[in-house]
Amino acid sequence: MDDLKQFDIRIFAKTSQGVNTDDFMGVLQRWIQKHAVPGALIDVADYGHIQNGHGTILIAHEYNLSIDHAGGKMALLVRVKRPAETTLATRVESAVRLALKACDLLEQEPEFAGKLTFDRSSLVFTANDRLRAPNDDATYAALKPAVESSAAGVIGSGAKAKRVQVDPRERLTIQVG
Repeated sequence: MDDLKQFDIRIFAKTSQGVNTDDFMGVLQRWIQKHAVPGALIDVADYGHIQNGHGTILIAHEYNLSIDHAGGKMALLVRVKRPAETTLATRVESAVRLALKACDLLEQEPEFAGKLTFDRSSLVFTANDRLRAPNDDATYAALKPAVESSAAGVIGSGAKAKRVQVDPRERLTIQVG
């Protein structure tokens, strides 16, 4: 499964009451100026007009980082597009660390202080390559150890993985927590 290069890491907000989603645009633009997160940061786009969509997106060469509203719940989403050539477990762990760093930074931004907190006790991994990672039992069995061990290394050793989506028409999704 080491050939899987494109995937998402999603960490849900625990609290987001009182957050003005328009503020994400300015905050993420500041991040580009300050090089607050690693990578080749390119631009910020606002898709807030799309209901239950990606909201505001920080576009980098290697990944996109967005304030996601899929399913109607706010989350931080890291979409890995061009990862370093390492093992899948290392790539997942790197993406989880990036997501957690972004969560920390967002919670500390003056616009969100005391209003926005993230639930670091669980995360959701979604494979974004249906050819290399079809949503079936064999792929889940192959991915589960890498995803579980990578996430456990960051969110805690008691983390257990479970398959969320079993419909083969949907992307393979694994929740760890």
